[in-house]
Amino acid sequence: MALLLLFATVIGFGPSILLATLGALTDVSALIGIANILLIIGVFVSLILSFKWMVEYMLAPYAVILENSKGQKALARSKELVRGRFWQVLVRLLIPKLVFFVVALILMAVFSYAISIVLNAVSGLNLDLRLRLATMVEWVLPMVIVALSTPLFVLADVLLYRSLAENS
Repeated sequence: MALLLLFATVIGFGPSILLATLGALTDVSALIGIANILLIIGVFVSLILSFKWMVEYMLAPYAVILENSKGQKALARSKELVRGRFWQVLVRLLIPKLVFFVVALILMAVFSYAISIVLNAVSGLNLDLRLRLATMVEWVLPMVIVALSTPLFVLADVLLYRSLAENS
């Protein structure tokens, strides 16, 4: 996967870097201008390829775990499951994650507010105690929320993988 991202970066930035170097060495400013235009185009090409490959190969770890596929077979299986259904898979990857993220944020805000009320009541006028307790809660609460919500993110991907595998 990292090699694909590196390949997308080379495709996106390689030609502009070569032209800019050639333009700087030959002192031709037109080549540097063309290199800048190619750089802008290359950034978009690189982003598009990286995004496409990310969606195509996002399910490869689940092929390894659920079907005991290894290496190239897992990547091929992931790509096969996504083929022809790119946008449907993308939506089914993003929507559950966004919903879980928003719910986790709301829970964190509600619990943080409730705990701050309790801390203010418990600590009274002791600012040092309130600050220490608030600092501990500010560090622990997000970790607990993340620990409880992370399995939901993975479960959504597993259900998507199984659904795609059944319908392929």
